Amino acid sequence: MRQSRMSEEPTPAVEVSVYTPTTGVAIVDVKVGAESTPAPLHWPAGDWTKPPLDISLSEIGRVEGVQVVFQDEVIDTADAALSTDVDVGVPLFDVDEWPADRYLDARLNVRASRLASGHLLVTIDDDRPGRLLRLGNGLVDSHSASTRAIG
Repeated sequence: MRQSRMSEEPTPAVEVSVYTPTTGVAIVDVKVGAESTPAPLHWPAGDWTKPPLDISLSEIGRVEGVQVVFQDEVIDTADAALSTDVDVGVPLFDVDEWPADRYLDARLNVRASRLASGHLLVTIDDDRPGRLLRLGNGLVDSHSASTRAIG
């Protein structure tokens, strides 16, 4: 999936909720902005040994939400601090060739770690961030080859 451009809208409010539906499972939901698409596009990424990371997009490709599920996992501390540029905004992704069923599955390595600051870092198929994008209190990497969320 490729980022097409940055949204020109003001940075939206970000709402983060964490809940545990059963022992050993924690779900982190991040909602970006006050409005959401009734039938969003979904970009699930992972190896399918557990629920995938799910990024929800509007019909124009704007990030609307991110969901991470932790299932009987220990979150390791990241080896090094992030030393990348941070921009503020919301990425828009190219969704012109999105599947009709609204889901674009990606079998990629998804890794979660905890930074020394206490923030959660989620990487997709890459352990070194290229460029980070601040979404309110969280960060999402808008590099075309990988996505990272920090919250």
